[in-house]
Amino acid sequence: MNPTRGAMLWMVAFVALWVLVEVISTWFHLAYSPFEVVWGRYAAHLAIMVAIFGWRDPLALVRTRRPLLQIGRSMLMLVMPAAWVLAMERGLDVDTVLSLFGVSPLLICVLAVLLLNERATRGIWISAIVVSVGALFCLSLQGPLPRTGVAAALVCAGSFSLYCVMTRMLTTETLRANMFYTALGVFAALTLYMPKVWVTPTPHDAVVMFLVGAVGLVSLLALDRAAETAPVFNGGAMVDTRLLTLTGGVLVGRHPDLHYAVGLAVIVAGTICALSLARSPAMSVQQ
Repeated sequence: MNPTRGAMLWMVAFVALWVLVEVISTWFHLAYSPFEVVWGRYAAHLAIMVAIFGWRDPLALVRTRRPLLQIGRSMLMLVMPAAWVLAMERGLDVDTVLSLFGVSPLLICVLAVLLLNERATRGIWISAIVVSVGALFCLSLQGPLPRTGVAAALVCAGSFSLYCVMTRMLTTETLRANMFYTALGVFAALTLYMPKVWVTPTPHDAVVMFLVGAVGLVSLLALDRAAETAPVFNGGAMVDTRLLTLTGGVLVGRHPDLHYAVGLAVIVAGTICALSLARSPAMSVQQ
């Protein structure tokens, strides 16, 4: 299979599982702080990894030649939900945050140039711009958006984009270490905050939190595989933002208006463009 299309399939798996995580997380409603839910998710993530791999070779989970990069990438998995929560608290709804999150394809292309020295073709740049514009066009403005909320939503998009690029930078590390450190940094940082927001989960909710962690682990594994298979900007990493925008509109039950309909049409056009470009390599790397 063409590596780019293989990466796209991994990203489709990632976003499908990621959406499942978000849907399951909504079962908690307002019973728990979102940060407790995130902490529980990564606690389960770590527990699963230790149970499966720790007894055989525990040092394999922490053995890395790039510890600072590993921890830095992990912190982005804390910045992203924190920025999401802030954007919601500042008055943005889910659909608006998802639309602003849609600039990720363009950010990924820019970061790939700056940090990976990878060069996308003109067609990939056009596809990224089309997708980003389409996502923004899904915004149905009924008044000025709060600046702090917009900034937080863009930070959310930026942290995800940087996470994708840093994942590509860590393809020389073992998958076990990558997956372990992804959760370790978030878990350690939030553990210090838990006494302020802790609510003891019911047995049912504890099981659901564990399920969220298990599904989240598999989703992040799919993302790592996508970054390993092909350059992050090469179409694969763009798939999730299109799907997130589409899924977001369905989940919030929005009735498409003209802005939303046009935005989705542009996103679909960008998707077709990316799939067409995936037929041949779309990258040149300058060493």
